[in-house]
Amino acid sequence: MTPTITGNIRAAAKRALMAGSTEYFSWTEEAQENFRATAGEEARCRMQQVLLKQVLRCGRGSRGLARTQFAAAQ
Repeated sequence: MTPTITGNIRAAAKRALMAGSTEYFSWTEEAQENFRATAGEEARCRMQQVLLKQVLRCGRGSRGLARTQFAAAQ
């Protein structure tokens, strides 16, 4: 993977974790690990939404944008 792609993946993962809990990065490493292992359904849903949004944004050309809009309309 290129550094840009790797950086984009890391940034998306950080955004997703913050969506799960805005205080995530202020916690100890042990608390962060516990959250990742035991996050509830609501937090996981928020994280998945952020990741999907970032993944769809990465592939967005004119066709990618149309697919995103079509998926959002359903």
